[in-house]
Amino acid sequence: MQQQYSVCKWVTPVDLNPNNCLFGGRLLQWIDEEAALFLSLQLGSRRIATKFISSIEFLTAPKRGDIVEINFSVIHVGNTSINLSCRVINKITL
Repeated sequence: MQQQYSVCKWVTPVDLNPNNCLFGGRLLQWIDEEAALFLSLQLGSRRIATKFISSIEFLTAPKRGDIVEINFSVIHVGNTSINLSCRVINKITL
């Protein structure tokens, strides 16, 4: 199994909250979707479900036009579950 996966997303006007920053929920949506895609491709199955997301800390607020990089690392592979670590980096507004 591939141990790491990265993807970039461009922050567009549809992704913004009333403060013109990336909606936190949009970022969580991207994380959830990309984790499912990564695992689906690795496992050859579309039967993927998110059970638990924890320890979210937003250090910066991405703005329109920023590019965020979402990095996943496999922490543990069990019989019926896989634990991932995720780190998101704003590549424009640091």
